[in-house]
Amino acid sequence: MRVLWSVNTILPDISQKLNLRMGHALSWIDAMRSSFVNMQDTIQLCIVCHGGYRVRRLTKYNYNGILYYILPHSCEKKDMWHIILQEFKPDIIHIYGTERKHNLSLVENYKDKYPIIISLQGIISEYSRHYFAMLSFKEIILSYTIHDLVFRNGIIEGRRSFIKQSKIENKMLKEVSYVEGRSQWDKETVYTINPNLMYYHCPRMIRSAFFSYSWNLYNCKRHSILVSQGDYPIKGLHFLLDALVILKDKYPDIKLYIAGKDIFQTKWYFQKGYSKFIKNKIKSNNLYDYIEFLGFIDANMMAKKLSEVNVCIVPSAIENAPNSISEAMIVGTPIVASYVGGNAEMLNNGSCGMLYCYYEPQMLASKISELFENDKVCLSFSNEAKIIANKRHDPNIIQNTLIYIYSDVIKNFNR
Repeated sequence: MRVLWSVNTILPDISQKLNLRMGHALSWIDAMRSSFVNMQDTIQLCIVCHGGYRVRRLTKYNYNGILYYILPHSCEKKDMWHIILQEFKPDIIHIYGTERKHNLSLVENYKDKYPIIISLQGIISEYSRHYFAMLSFKEIILSYTIHDLVFRNGIIEGRRSFIKQSKIENKMLKEVSYVEGRSQWDKETVYTINPNLMYYHCPRMIRSAFFSYSWNLYNCKRHSILVSQGDYPIKGLHFLLDALVILKDKYPDIKLYIAGKDIFQTKWYFQKGYSKFIKNKIKSNNLYDYIEFLGFIDANMMAKKLSEVNVCIVPSAIENAPNSISEAMIVGTPIVASYVGGNAEMLNNGSCGMLYCYYEPQMLASKISELFENDKVCLSFSNEAKIIANKRHDPNIIQNTLIYIYSDVIKNFNR
């Protein structure tokens, strides 16, 4: 079976080979790619990546048994798909990401010639509604920086970008016949856009590093918290900081680890609005001594950190079925997550983690405190989460599920 993937960023291995900047890491795609490398007798894989501004022409590259095409930035103005499709001749096209024009062009021009399935990463039209995550207009305006004004990428512009992308997404989802998703939330939401879609359920592949670590109550650092990211309002870091204000007097040794760029080490002229807002919140509430930024860490380091902390927090204003929950569950780290999107489904409605309303930091603080104080609950959540996640994210089952989906889509399309 000849399978073509279209992704919106350059995957790590090929970015290093071609000396190109890697975009936002789509870890589940990278994990699935690694799985398919071992199936070259069955699957011939071609991955088309959007190269961004640094790529000036269509680039073709063979690496580790996979054919790569790197699209130039101009591909959004000029159709280059006919070259790729004529050369590779795929049996099926799998699109990861619905927000870019080059994928819309692929769908509009070739949906009748090739079976095309779209992976639902998150429904952007829904995400845009929650983008501000309860930030007030005053807080948004006061957060603007020189960088935001010069490059027009402040919080307001971020939401506008989501709204613009959602229009592309809606067009794509109305044109295709097949989608693949991970939660009841994305299934019901996508049916409001196109009720005629055929929906396939397939969990994400999780990188192998997370299966190599196991959380242990007696080895973890007590009263420590990990959050995997907080780059923009949707991720809800500001609510977690509000909860930290409540908890720090009760637990003087409490520590919040934040994966991602250290905003206190960023030059003022590079600082973005939401980072400025978070930085000011940390300063005004005297939280600096309770927080440590980890920088951008790889899968092995993230898995190790999950095994060392007391609790993992997912405080987002909206999520589909986040990898951060899956990774913590596989390691066995006790989780507190906002009751939004597919989070409750992933945590079996609270049987292997705690849920709370995302804009109520006092409830978040209460849930964290409960886990700090109750070892029995932590152990119960950890054991249950490991069982569920290891079954749900079994690499062989996911691999076979995806191959079945491809076969069924091709059969249905030909019929």
